[in-house]
Amino acid sequence: DDPSGIPFNWDGVRYDIPRLSLLQFLKGFILMIYGLVTVPAGTLLILTTKYLFLHTNLVKKFNEGSFFFDSPMLLVLPFWLFYILIGIILGPLIFIIILMASPMVGLRCLYVYLNTKEFNLGLLEAKYLLVDLDRITYRESIGWQFFMLKSPGQPRLFQPASH
Repeated sequence: DDPSGIPFNWDGVRYDIPRLSLLQFLKGFILMIYGLVTVPAGTLLILTTKYLFLHTNLVKKFNEGSFFFDSPMLLVLPFWLFYILIGIILGPLIFIIILMASPMVGLRCLYVYLNTKEFNLGLLEAKYLLVDLDRITYRESIGWQFFMLKSPGQPRLFQPASH
């Protein structure tokens, strides 16, 4: 290393920070705020509307995997009650974890814009994310299954590169 801090054999190219114009920066900032607001709000709306059906299915699947129902009830009653309590607590816990993660997922709007330089694709990404969540909750609901969002009608134009 050179005493000036420049690495040996450095080619002079910066790889860390993209060079953005003021307009690109403002568009990115708008998409960041947009993703941080719309995705958590939509997630909250979808999950609270479908929560009862999702939680019922979770408890049902949790109990179907239980081996306690094959044993005499008197022997396993304390364990069975504890097992049911865990199943009931898991639903709200998963709900809270998903809500806490949704702002990070909302940053994907900015990510799409920075990779494509297409503002409209960044705006559409929030809808794609919420439609995906709606489809997943539709499959995992029990009883009254319904879609809350209509698909944008066009395929996703941006797919991240797999590593």
